[in-house]
Amino acid sequence: MANDKNKKFVKVSIFVICGVLALFLVAYAIFTFTGLGTKENRLSTGTLVLTMDESMSHGISISGAVPVSDQEGKSTDPYIFSVENTGTLNASYRVLLVDDLEKYEEHQCSDKKMPWKNIKYELTKGGGSASVDLLSNDSFLFDTGVLAPGESKDYTLKLWIEESSGNEIMGTHFHGRIKIEAIQEGHTNYETGE
Repeated sequence: MANDKNKKFVKVSIFVICGVLALFLVAYAIFTFTGLGTKENRLSTGTLVLTMDESMSHGISISGAVPVSDQEGKSTDPYIFSVENTGTLNASYRVLLVDDLEKYEEHQCSDKKMPWKNIKYELTKGGGSASVDLLSNDSFLFDTGVLAPGESKDYTLKLWIEESSGNEIMGTHFHGRIKIEAIQEGHTNYETGE
């Protein structure tokens, strides 16, 4: 008899614990909210700061997309970033788009890189007019310039697959990242700083 009471007690205890746990999980799910933020990502090196909006926090990628017209490409969501000189001297800089080799390795698609000649871009510098063209190399120079101390320049970048691309792009991916190179004004070699 005592053994039956112990079994009932254990069963009721397990039932009560499971009920409380289920209630806790449901309440947690109801009161937890996950949404996309508008956090900026800031990278700083020397006197230049690269600020990127959250759309770039996962890199710049084209995957599973199809060729589209320029009109459709220009209506895609932009990648927005800016370069700011926080130093006390003028800084020469250049803005490049390069392959994101880490993303290719992470996604295990290094052998499926989309040819850059099939990627079209629209770049807006500051408040100026947009330039539209095809990417050409595995490292593409978007802009060069000199920023005075405290000065910044904003960029908006859109990428899409060029409309006349053929079957060679099927199953391929593009993973890129923005690279900012700086050099002291008056020097010309970004590799050596001379």
